[in-house]
Amino acid sequence: MGADLTAIFSHDLVLSKIDDIVKELNLLNIQELYEETSQEIWKISPDRSWGEGDIHIYGPHSLKLLFGEKCCQLEFPMRWMSFVDNENEVEVEEVRMVCRRISQLLKADFAIYIPDTAYTSSGVYGKVYEAVAIDTIVSWLLVNCGRPASKISDIFDVALGEIDQNGYFIDYFSLSL
Repeated sequence: MGADLTAIFSHDLVLSKIDDIVKELNLLNIQELYEETSQEIWKISPDRSWGEGDIHIYGPHSLKLLFGEKCCQLEFPMRWMSFVDNENEVEVEEVRMVCRRISQLLKADFAIYIPDTAYTSSGVYGKVYEAVAIDTIVSWLLVNCGRPASKISDIFDVALGEIDQNGYFIDYFSLSL
């Protein structure tokens, strides 16, 4: 079993207005960013068994957006290896465009791309449920993993055929997009 790709964002949304958030997500037209079409829409998970204050929203293309109090994580149906090995540039660009679009709604300046398990950098996975700020997540990564990769492909060492255990990438977005 391998690790999957997750992106972490900050947000200042009022989670009690989740229905409005879902409407806004559906207006983002994420579907148009993919080569393959999907008729799915964003919807709140009917399973309310997760922690207090946490909200799970399922979207098109098997995306899952998990909201905590200060941050959220977007889970992709893509392996971490496929994201970092630079062999499928189209899919990587789709991921980045989806994150850019969602960052506009969240008013987030950046997304942090991490694996969801198995690597040192996955240690921040799930911190959105601990109500920590994005600065705390970045600090943890800097202390425990070092500086972020300059490029996504830097996380994969082609010569060795290995992924950097500490690898993560911060994608900075302009809020004026």
